[in-house]
Amino acid sequence: MERPHGQDLLDQAFTRAAGASLVAGNAVQLLRDGAENYPQWLRAIRGAQHHICFENFIFYEDEVGAEFSAALIERAQSGVQVRMVYDWLGCLGKASRHFWRPLIAAGVKVRCFNSPRAAHPIQWLQRDHRKLLTADGEIGFITGLCVGQHWRGDPQRGIAPWRDTGVEIRGPAHIYLELQPIERIARHAHDAICLLEQGVDVVVEAVVVEQIGGFALQGITIVSGRDDHGKRSNRLR
Repeated sequence: MERPHGQDLLDQAFTRAAGASLVAGNAVQLLRDGAENYPQWLRAIRGAQHHICFENFIFYEDEVGAEFSAALIERAQSGVQVRMVYDWLGCLGKASRHFWRPLIAAGVKVRCFNSPRAAHPIQWLQRDHRKLLTADGEIGFITGLCVGQHWRGDPQRGIAPWRDTGVEIRGPAHIYLELQPIERIARHAHDAICLLEQGVDVVVEAVVVEQIGGFALQGITIVSGRDDHGKRSNRLR
């Protein structure tokens, strides 16, 4: 058997280490900060026709949070299936019940990750820091940005947008973002529409195959972040 060389060898090594195969033929765009990420997220939300899955560590009850809330509510009222996951500790003191009530009333399925429970006093230490957004099985975003004015910045006060690179993904790898949690959600929440609480990380290959506009065709590996025993499966409320 011919020994693979160069990029093929690197892909093979990473596939073995990660336990996930490289998925080729994806359009990937880097988004550098809140000023670049938020408009693309909102565009994807407002254009969704079937379903939206939105998971984030922090949602602030501020101008930016209100903008996202309004977009999600409008889509839910139009018949789009909207699912959200937020972290209990991340949103503590940042988003009150008044923030979540209109979303829930509009039909958004909101889940809180790992709120404190008397039966498991130590488990609250595990938090959900993932930040993912997917829409219609066609477009997905993986980023380090939470949702709030802090990350957008304030040009009038000379505060630059928060610098944290995000990735917009279009292509066959996107389905793996949505397939990750289906089994556990169907089993524990009776809901097979992609709440991304199970956890994924994304690795974008460094080699650009072809440049098309602002996008580059890339190979992507989606690595599941769940533990071997599925212990996170009951931590959504």
